[in-house]
Amino acid sequence: MSSSSARAQADPLVAVVCVAVLCVALAGYATVYDHSLPSADRDLAPPVLATTTDALRVGGVVRSDRLDAALTGTSHAVNATLVAGNRTWTVGPAPPADADAASRPVPVRVAPGDVRFGRLRVVVW
Repeated sequence: MSSSSARAQADPLVAVVCVAVLCVALAGYATVYDHSLPSADRDLAPPVLATTTDALRVGGVVRSDRLDAALTGTSHAVNATLVAGNRTWTVGPAPPADADAASRPVPVRVAPGDVRFGRLRVVVW
């Protein structure tokens, strides 16, 4: 048999060791890269906005009279503002300029049987 027809084969143990070494190297690189990034808590507002919206909703419509109770139990300082038409409801201390904010459109009950388009905005710091 000539040497040109022979196929190169690796020992299975050597192949498994090579794959394991590659996986460990990639995991180490990802860990070092993750620790080298700045770790600012700038993503606080979206989860607080989702929780606040869920607490304000009754039957799919946001109720302004539940705004005070919706912010209880948060571990951060929160300011929430609900705007519907020419009416505005605000709860919480005045936020600093560099605080994290998020907002979303919501249907707001302004009176019994009267639902208006509005916007809920939360600022977290």
